[in-house]
Amino acid sequence: GQNLSTIQQAISDGVQIRFAFCEYTADKTLIARKYGDKDREYRISPYYIVVYHDRYYLIGNVPGKKNLSFYRVDLMADIQVRMDQRGKPLKREPMSKFQELQSTSGQWDPVRYMSEHLYMAYDEPRRISIKIPTDKVGRYTIIHDWFGDHFELNKAATSKCEEGYEVVDVVTSPDMLVHWAMQYSDFCEILDKGVRKKIREELEKMGEKYGK
Repeated sequence: GQNLSTIQQAISDGVQIRFAFCEYTADKTLIARKYGDKDREYRISPYYIVVYHDRYYLIGNVPGKKNLSFYRVDLMADIQVRMDQRGKPLKREPMSKFQELQSTSGQWDPVRYMSEHLYMAYDEPRRISIKIPTDKVGRYTIIHDWFGDHFELNKAATSKCEEGYEVVDVVTSPDMLVHWAMQYSDFCEILDKGVRKKIREELEKMGEKYGK
């Protein structure tokens, strides 16, 4: 809607924006997040709008920060171009500052970016191996739904698996892969030691919560 067109224009013009970021209440209305008794103002250099599981997200940088941030577009309100003291639009930070926005082909790959930031996570992506059963119908459709074309069959690891399994490698958020693995517990086994440890810890917490 209006949010998308306003943001897209700012991206095209290469300028910064400011906005309020909202959240739902118990009575199903949206209210802006507060800073003290005032609405909190968010400031960002906008670069791309992406679609992630039927939601639009804005990817950008908070001026002065070294990393990228993302915000759900439908939760943004009162979007305006930031102005300097002379009333002129503030230019955004150059995209060249961010390695995540670069690629060898010169074209940014939004699908790769989203697959590396599972559930819109901020932790550092890394290569992780996932074991899946070969008799699972649609197994690669599930992988593709979440990671696009950015997965590889790990032939060396597969050759060491018991019969009926194979291993695929993805580059993604290790923290969020914990939740993904629990969501697809009947489908996959994560081989990364650090992620496995976190899964066990989460399962113990769930056992304490639901075991009584």
